[in-house]
Order: sequence, then C-alpha cells, then structure tokens
Amino acid sequence: MHKVVKALKKQLAVDWTSPHRRDVYAKVKLAVKQVLMKEKITAQQLQFLTNKLMEQAEQQYKDWSVNA
Repeated sequence: MHKVVKALKKQLAVDWTSPHRRDVYAKVKLAVKQVLMKEKITAQQLQFLTNKLMEQAEQQYKDWSVNA
C-alpha cells in the first residue's frame, strides 16, 4: 500500500479532483494502476481496486493544494 500512496502523491497537483483538471486525475489513476500491475493484481481485481483507491484518494487528498 505504501507504494500506491507514494506513486499517487508524486502525481498530485492543485485542484486535481476538479473537472478542469481531469488530465492530472488521469495521471494519478494511471500511477495507481501501474503499481497494482507491478504487484501482479489480476485484471478483475485491478479495476475494482483502482476505483476504490481513487475514491479514497479523492476523499483524503481533495484539499491537496491547501495541505501541501
């Protein structure tokens, strides 16, 4: 899990969850997927875990610009 958080934080930017920053959101999601794939997560689990992790990241890091 530490690898996912580390990869996620590397890609975060100001307003990353805002609709006009979907490019940053996509980079964050890709970083999460890449870590999960390296951990040999199966295709079925990959989509589920990626979505769950992104939901958690949105809640925890939605105010990234304020907290950074």
